[in-house]
Parts: sequence; C-alpha cells; structure tokens
Amino acid sequence: MLTHCSDAVAYGLLLLSSFQAASADAPLQVQTSSGSLTGFINCTAPSVRQFLGVPFALPPTGKLRFEPPVKVTDNGPLQVKAFKPSCMQSVSGPVNTSDPNTDVYAIMPQFGINGGISEDCLYLNVYAPLNPTTPSLPVIVWPVPLFQIYGGGFTNGGANVLYQIPDKWVQRTQGHVVVTMNYRLGVFGYPSAPGQMKNVGLMDQRMVVEWVRDNIAAFGGDPARISLMGQSAGSASVNFYAYSYVDDPIVAGFIGHSGAASILTSTDASGSNFNTLADSVGCGKLSAAAELQCMQNVDAAKLQAAAESNRSRSFFPYADNITAPANPADRLAKGLVAKKPFLMGNTDNEGGGLSTIGGMTPEARRFGLSGLACPVIDEANQRFQHGYVTYRYLYAGNFSNISPLPWIGACHSCDLPLAFGTHYEYDNTHTGLKSTDLEWGTSFAMEGMLKSPTQTGSVAAHCVDVNMQVSGSRSPPTRTKVRGIRITPGRNTTRTRQALR
Repeated sequence: MLTHCSDAVAYGLLLLSSFQAASADAPLQVQTSSGSLTGFINCTAPSVRQFLGVPFALPPTGKLRFEPPVKVTDNGPLQVKAFKPSCMQSVSGPVNTSDPNTDVYAIMPQFGINGGISEDCLYLNVYAPLNPTTPSLPVIVWPVPLFQIYGGGFTNGGANVLYQIPDKWVQRTQGHVVVTMNYRLGVFGYPSAPGQMKNVGLMDQRMVVEWVRDNIAAFGGDPARISLMGQSAGSASVNFYAYSYVDDPIVAGFIGHSGAASILTSTDASGSNFNTLADSVGCGKLSAAAELQCMQNVDAAKLQAAAESNRSRSFFPYADNITAPANPADRLAKGLVAKKPFLMGNTDNEGGGLSTIGGMTPEARRFGLSGLACPVIDEANQRFQHGYVTYRYLYAGNFSNISPLPWIGACHSCDLPLAFGTHYEYDNTHTGLKSTDLEWGTSFAMEGMLKSPTQTGSVAAHCVDVNMQVSGSRSPPTRTKVRGIRITPGRNTTRTRQALR
C-alpha cells in the first residue's frame, strides 16, 4: 500500500508539482512552538498537507502521570509523518466477533483504533489544504480548526480511528484546516486521586486549543475562527469546555454530536476508586503522597489491566466545577457558560451501536434515549430558552454499508462516516454493500453543514435533511434538500422526543 507520495515512482510528477506548490504557497515545513515540523503529502489525498504526531505536551509518565499536562517547548526539527500511539485503554475485542450476523464490531472494525497504545500519547495532527481557497482559513478541532475531540466514553478512542480521519474532507473542500488529538483516558485521565486535579484528560484538550491558537496561522488557519467539535464523550467534552472557560474560550463556536454535559460524570468525590485500584497493585495502606508516588511508578500496562479487571470502579470526569460543571442547567440560567454559538444533535437510533451481540436490546434502547438523546435535547432547549444561539439536528440516515444489520439503523457514531466523508471505507466485506450515489451526496451536504459554522465564526442556519431510509428494501427518500432550522422550544424538541420513543 502506498503511504507517501515518495513511495512510488509512478507518482513522481505528482510529487514534483505538489511539492513545488507546497514550497510556494503552503509549505511542508512549518515553525511552531513544538519545533520545526516537516509534514508530508499522502497520495490518497494529494491536496492535503498532513502533520501527524506533533507533540503538544511532555510525555505524561513517571512523576507527570495523573498530573496536568506540561507544555512542550521547542523540540528542534521534527519529522511528523505518522500517527503516534493512542492513549492507554482497553484493546480487548468484543465477544463473538466471528459471527458477522450478530456482532456489531465484527462487521464494523472501522470504529476501533488503528494502531498501538502508549502512555506517551499526547500528540496532535494537523490537516491543511495544499491549495487553500483563502489566505486565512477557518479551523476545526476534533477535540477535533475544525478541532475534533473523539468519543469512546472517556475510556477508549484515538485520533487514528479510521472513520474520523479527516484528510478526505479537507481534500474535497480546500476550505478549512482540521486538527485532531489524543487525550488521556480512564484512570490515566480521570484518576480522582485524593488531593490531586481530577480531570487531567480534559486539561489535555484545553492545552491543544491553546496550541492551535498560538500556531495555526503557520498552517494557513485563522485563530479567530476556531470551532471545537466532538462526538459522544467528545461532545460531552465540548460541553464541559463551554462551561469551564466562560471568559476565555478561545474558540468561536462549538459542535457536538450525541453527547451533553450531563452524561458520564463520576461521583467519586473521596477518591475511593483510586484507593481501591492502588491497593490492587500493591500501593495500598499508604499516605496520600506515598500512594500517589507508588502509583506513578506502576507499569502502565499493569495499571490498565488492574483498572479493567474491576469495571465497577470506573474512572470518568468528575464534576469539579473547574473543568466539568456539577449543575449545567443552573450555570446556564446564571450565564456561566461561553456565549458562543452551538450546533448539537443526535442520531435516530443512538442505542443501535451499543448492542454487542444478539441485536437491539431494551437496555441499549433505553440508554440511547436517556443517556444520549434526551440530554442533548434538554441541553439544546435550555440554551435556547436562555437566549444562546443554538442549532440542533437529527440524523436518521440508514445506509447499508455503514449499518449492515437491520437493527443497527442510524446508530451512535453512524453519522460520522458521512460527516468525515469516510463512508466508502465501510464497503462491507460480509455483505458486499457499497456506498451509493445518494450516500456520497448526503456526505457532501453534511460536510458542508459542519464546515459552515467555521466560515464566519458563527453557526449558520444550515442543516441537512437526512431523515431517510435508503438501504435494502426500504423506500428511497423523497427529501434531500439542505435547509436551515433554529430550534424552537417545545415544538422541535417535543417532536424529536416523540420520534425517539
């Protein structure tokens, strides 16, 4: 497989012309606070400059484990041409992966991380156009200029998950820069150790936003037009961020897929989970300081395995009212939130991707509603009632290559292959189903919807009607018009609640 343009003589002319253009207008060598970076051009996205594995913080190992991130200073020349490992997490596969008829993950491997894991994981990636449409482009951070924050329940995920790699999106638009990142997960990111900062994983995200503010102009991005975007736990992170940096958000707007500030917060105020874990790895019955020092010296893989062995002792963000709010509704009412536009939404069947085997279960359906859909609906409604510019979407596209089993539907995360334009990576080996022309068209429209807030620094009234059934024997859609909608309390949210029941 070709990885870089320099890997094949057949791409010699493309290499020459691309690098000449890059040298003239959009350089592959960029000076940043992390050092002088040399990126590359991938033959599968020949109009995108990629800078992969850029350090933004010192490795959070040894005495820096469980501590807030420490900013990287100039590291000198760096070749940034490959992903770094994802942060520590469970990499064990789900049950019954040999049966493609009953197991979601057996037929949807694109949802998993694509590479190894390491405690040394605090790196970001920049995707910038080779032929930008304007001199200074909007940025998306996933927590991911657009800046993108991946999901995974604060326990799994990474910047190299196939369905959310944005190079093809930037390739098509040439109109925005995207930054993706890794941030600490599980006990490494949310240890709740007695006397320590609770949510260092969320602090990793803030450090990336600051890095983007300070460096994105060197990649052709506009630091005044940064949008922070996330999905699932990433969307909850975006919400946490809006409540945590009221006076200095840095970003111009927020985009959240399938997650709100009220989900996945820990109630472990005393640090009992950390103490129990410490006891299981030989660090128990010590003073708080000695316990912390002992835990910082435990092998990372051993610590991860111990955390996985007792799932009842979970490690999620704690509502410390510093990096995560204890009462979002109360803070909204008091104006204690960044007053920036917010685009948020859900998929029609959030529980569909949460059933491991055996089809859709009542438990998965209930969690999809109470844990994912309704919190977003409530958050959007409350924001609107208090006068904050808010837009909401409902994604109900059901494409057979992404959702090859009839009960999956528009599942949790199933909108992202359309949003990032990676749906064709789902051409299914078990069923032979491939992306359709309608799927390509819907993907382009969704890409436009998500990019539109970055164009002017505000959320445009622009969303896509993708409430459709398009696979198998289902009837084709009759509405594909792109149109804008601002939420109206009661009318839109009530209708959505009824549709989700």
